[in-house]
Amino acid sequence: MDGLVIGGRGRRRARQEEEPQHDHNKGLDRISKIPDELAHHILSFLPTEDVARTSALSRRWKSIWRSLPSADFNETRFRHLGLEECKEGFLYSMSIFYLLRNTSPLIQKIRVFSIHPHDHRLQIFLDYYISLSLWKSKLLELDITIDNDNSSTYENSARITYSLSDRVFPYGTHLTSLKLKACYCGPCENVYLPSLKTMSLIYVLISDEMLQRLITNSPKLEDLNIEHCFDMVVLRVFNPSLRRLVVASRGDLMLLEMDVPNLSFFYYHGVLSINHNLNNNEIAVIPRSEIVQFSSPNGSRGFESLKNMILSHVRMQDLTLRSMLRSCPSLETVRLHCCFFGLVPFDLNPRLEVLVMENCRYDTMLLNNETLRGFAMTNHSFFPFSRSLNIKQFDNVKTLALLGNVHFESERFDLTSGPFLETLIVRSCFLLERIRLTSSSLKNLTVESCFYLEHAAVNTPNLEFFSYGGFLLNFSELIMPDDVVIKLRLVKETDDYFTEDLYDQRLWNFYRVFEYKRYISVESEEAETIIVPRSIGLNPTIRFIEEFKVKTVVLLSGMTYVTFLLDVLNLAFCFETLIMNMVSLELQLKFAVPSTMAQLMNERDWVLVYKHDCIKSHLSEAEVMKFEGNAYDMDLVGYLLGNARFLRSLTITFRDQLPPDVISAATIAIISIPRAFPNVAIRFKYN
Repeated sequence: MDGLVIGGRGRRRARQEEEPQHDHNKGLDRISKIPDELAHHILSFLPTEDVARTSALSRRWKSIWRSLPSADFNETRFRHLGLEECKEGFLYSMSIFYLLRNTSPLIQKIRVFSIHPHDHRLQIFLDYYISLSLWKSKLLELDITIDNDNSSTYENSARITYSLSDRVFPYGTHLTSLKLKACYCGPCENVYLPSLKTMSLIYVLISDEMLQRLITNSPKLEDLNIEHCFDMVVLRVFNPSLRRLVVASRGDLMLLEMDVPNLSFFYYHGVLSINHNLNNNEIAVIPRSEIVQFSSPNGSRGFESLKNMILSHVRMQDLTLRSMLRSCPSLETVRLHCCFFGLVPFDLNPRLEVLVMENCRYDTMLLNNETLRGFAMTNHSFFPFSRSLNIKQFDNVKTLALLGNVHFESERFDLTSGPFLETLIVRSCFLLERIRLTSSSLKNLTVESCFYLEHAAVNTPNLEFFSYGGFLLNFSELIMPDDVVIKLRLVKETDDYFTEDLYDQRLWNFYRVFEYKRYISVESEEAETIIVPRSIGLNPTIRFIEEFKVKTVVLLSGMTYVTFLLDVLNLAFCFETLIMNMVSLELQLKFAVPSTMAQLMNERDWVLVYKHDCIKSHLSEAEVMKFEGNAYDMDLVGYLLGNARFLRSLTITFRDQLPPDVISAATIAIISIPRAFPNVAIRFKYN
């Protein structure tokens, strides 16, 4: 029995000693049991140097990282070292990585990112590793960027130091992605990349003939990006599988020859530069600007499926542009940026729906009114780039945006039809003086920063949102529904002859246009620009309003939060919600309006004949945010508590990172303030 007892204890002791070890091994087993595919996916997000360190996790992980099918070498990890040490560390990391892998399976993805020019060793390393990957494994992705931090490399092809191995082209049968930057691609007769889908060549020195071979002999190529390649004069793109094409010229490209029947997106960036002659208001094209020619081989289908096209800094002759647009029967969206044209015949594109033009110069533009649904024109130059805009061309659009120095006939914007127009944006049109707008379909209207605009007549009975920013505007007509959301950003005129009294009277008349509107937001840098002083004795201009927002960042000298609040309250007879953003303080007030008064206010023929006090008679809830406890803040809280006879709750939210002693002193001071309504609930919030 004794022996059994002792043995039992011994077995229990042994189990106790084994249990911690068992739990530890169990944790290791969880890591070791991760499938190779999942482990490779996790490691693919780490730099190669960190991947090698995972070999310390377990014996199995020594083989996991060695079998990782991707290698990412980034020289920026050695940037903190000196120039030579950075280059040596980068090359050493590449060599030691392959030495430690020994005969393990070679990689399928190679990414090399260099920030300095290198000697022949980088050429030898990359040629050797790429050749091994092509020979022993299925190299799928190759991404090489050389000398990325040296901008001079991108200006002179003689500074390119790395030449891509010519073995890539005949033996890269499994290659799906090829991305090169600042490399040299020499001539190669035997080019065949049957699996390639994505190719990007940026600042690559390559001949026209070699580039054409690459494109033509990649039967599955879908995405092609060619940017600022050296010695590229003629670009021939013949590939029926291509879906997306981006071309950026260095200024040498003169001819585009295309046969891409399945292309859906095309972006071309040229080198056109435009200068202004301030003496005669003319625009001149500098001599370096290229004139691009476009053609399609006889019998080709050109851009048969192209839907989206972007042209930037391009100059074309009329016949060239006409030939190009005629070959795009499916074109739906066009964006032109800094382009120089004569005749723009978009009437050749029966499916064109959206047209955006930025800083473009043209003489005549033809459009298909029946299909165009969106048009935007932007001109940030002081002088107009084109002739007067014919608004009648856009009768059927849903969205119309005119931004910058757009030229209007007689400085007038006159749109009285537009049966489908829903959104209209007119911004920074300095030549515009008058607007006349009649539309029953318009829902969103924005007129901002048109500082020469003097008169407006707006008849939009179904408008949902109206934003105006600028000087006080004279409205000869303003028809909008009462529930329209109105946003006003006012700028005060600085003319010497413009007296304060005259401005106050004009501001009062400006607000009168918006009476009966329920949701109004007013914003200005200076408080005096948005309030009508009580001293002039004018009655409130806005009748009953549900929500009124006011924002300013500068108060007048001698003005406090209380006086600014009273001036704002003088703008309308009564509010439901008043939201104020005053310099550093935010205030939200809610008023309880008696039902009899609300009914009276809704009567259109009622005339205001007596003064009122919203704070004393109707304020029910108040919230002060970003409270700092200074004299202005305490003065406002004291006024609300001392005058609001029906105030049920007051919430004080202190500003972030306010010292505890300031919060404590402000809290005690607020609690001790005399109250017009003794039962008001005061809440304090601390962030």
